[in-house]
Amino acid sequence: MAEGLGFVHQSVQSILGFARKDVKKVIGEPIQEITPEYYSAMKELHDQTFPGSYYNGSQMIERMNDFNKVMMTSEDGLLTGYIYAEAEPEFGEASI
Repeated sequence: MAEGLGFVHQSVQSILGFARKDVKKVIGEPIQEITPEYYSAMKELHDQTFPGSYYNGSQMIERMNDFNKVMMTSEDGLLTGYIYAEAEPEFGEASI
């Protein structure tokens, strides 16, 4: 996906550019802010898949506010994917 969208690898950390107009090219399923009924599934999936990550699943949920979001996709009532993002509107930047 990164190569297809022309992202440029700049360091060990990647800085990715993404325009709102390109959302439909990438996201096939509807994406929405996570709702409480999916918290447990998200925490379990995250903690099993990324046990040494910067934040654990519970911390991501606890950090949610106007600028920190857990977004998700689901199908037939099951969590199919999630992403945690921290936005910095004053700079037009975000971290995932």
